[in-house]
Amino acid sequence: MADTGATPAGTASTTPATTDGNKATGNPNGRQVVTVEEAAKKASERGRKQLSELQKGINEATAIAKDLAAIAKDPAGAAVAAAKGPISDAIKKSPLYQELKGVFGAFDLASLKNLFSVAGIVALAKAYAKTLPPIRFPVSNATKEKIIGYGKKLKEVEAQLKAFAVNDIGLPADLTSGKFKQMMNDINGIMASAKDAADAAQKLAAAGYRVTPDGPGFIFEDAQGNKIVDFSNGLGDIGATLSAISDVNQSYEDVKDKILVPLSDNQATAIASLVNHIGAENFLNSNVLAALNEGKYSEIPRLMQG
Repeated sequence: MADTGATPAGTASTTPATTDGNKATGNPNGRQVVTVEEAAKKASERGRKQLSELQKGINEATAIAKDLAAIAKDPAGAAVAAAKGPISDAIKKSPLYQELKGVFGAFDLASLKNLFSVAGIVALAKAYAKTLPPIRFPVSNATKEKIIGYGKKLKEVEAQLKAFAVNDIGLPADLTSGKFKQMMNDINGIMASAKDAADAAQKLAAAGYRVTPDGPGFIFEDAQGNKIVDFSNGLGDIGATLSAISDVNQSYEDVKDKILVPLSDNQATAIASLVNHIGAENFLNSNVLAALNEGKYSEIPRLMQG
């Protein structure tokens, strides 16, 4: 009778097994031979290792969830705690932490922040551009003030000269001050004597000025980064963005010394935008500033809504 290779019921097989799970027949191919008991032991060890790795992943995920919950509840507190001691390895390895780090990790005292260097202020200006078409020529508002761009209020001299200035640190500047008055005189002299646009650009460059066409207008910049935006023929998109950034930056400068708690970049941008809309004096007398200085970060969004 032919051998079927079957094992009687209730009898443990002691036939060696190859590493590919087949029964060995004298090991004709030279492959490693292990017993069924050894194979079962190795499978059990692999299972324990996988279970251990799974448990480790669960523990890391739990730690991340707890840390993220703490950040969401009190971002300032979480940032301060992170600054005082090492953050857990689990959250440091989290991709979400890498995203949050840029938002919450840039906490600093408000008085030490330069908002012009914050990416959020540029994003704010871009948001203006998407929702509000800039005003290309000065118009009068309800209080007879001349406005342009995204609501920039022009001083009388700016409306007359059809230009405004932004200094090298991104703040609105006085066109009649020494350096800007000299810039205006130099530019006007060169433009009046130039044969054509190419000649004007060449002479401006020789005098240390760079000119950037901006739609219907021009932006003139000196070697230090001081800028004059000429909107004689209309305000371009770059000039409108510059006006928005400089005005919001100035709003922040007007109040930052009165903010006594650390702010993230996003929080500083939000406060600057609020001040730009309601005015520095109103902000300094508001419940928003009072709550902020008491560290009640979670209350600020509600109070900002009025």
